[in-house]
Amino acid sequence: MLSVYSVLKPPKSGNYTIENNKPSQNLISLDSIKTIYYNPEKNKPLLHSIREKLDFAIQHDDWSLDDIIKPSDHNYFVAPVIDCVIYYVTGYLCKQILRYFKCVTCQSAIKQNINLCSYEPVARLVNLKSKGGLIHPNINFFNFICKIEQLFSKYSEMADVLELILTELLEDTLYFPCFQHSEEIIAFTIKYYINMRMRQFSQSYNSEAQKENMNKKKIAKFTLT
Repeated sequence: MLSVYSVLKPPKSGNYTIENNKPSQNLISLDSIKTIYYNPEKNKPLLHSIREKLDFAIQHDDWSLDDIIKPSDHNYFVAPVIDCVIYYVTGYLCKQILRYFKCVTCQSAIKQNINLCSYEPVARLVNLKSKGGLIHPNINFFNFICKIEQLFSKYSEMADVLELILTELLEDTLYFPCFQHSEEIIAFTIKYYINMRMRQFSQSYNSEAQKENMNKKKIAKFTLT
């Protein structure tokens, strides 16, 4: 639920021409993921390439689902892929939480006791990438993150996005098994995930705005005033 830009970008000014006008290709195709999933031993180089791209993208908060995985023409696979990406990111979030909370009840509430793979459909990406070091989140915790993501997508362009998300979340009763740490973990989870998504959203928005400004400047050069 992740990519980096792989296309060599030309300079912003100077005498140059773009010879290849073909649209940029997505870094990972669904066919590649399926091939690795069914033939992991025969496709280790491709799996290694995908791991590097995902790691770099998460570390630099520079990822967009549409950049890395091309949706099908009829969008049959979009929802499952999005769920797989959110599941992967939720595992990363679990790792951050476990750095500060060592309570056994808390740990069982946010992660599954699985070392290698899970049979959940949404765990396919983690199963492909993990060698035992990645975390499979608790399904209830994963559903909570999906709810936050749903609300973020709904209010992402609003000025008071955080307040709107919190207001709608608090309309429902938020249950966490560990009464002692429930408020801390829920607050940490919401804050960390929204901050991470806002960084990614801001980068994407600024990138699009920059492209639009560049196009306006190019048009202005050919306009008589």
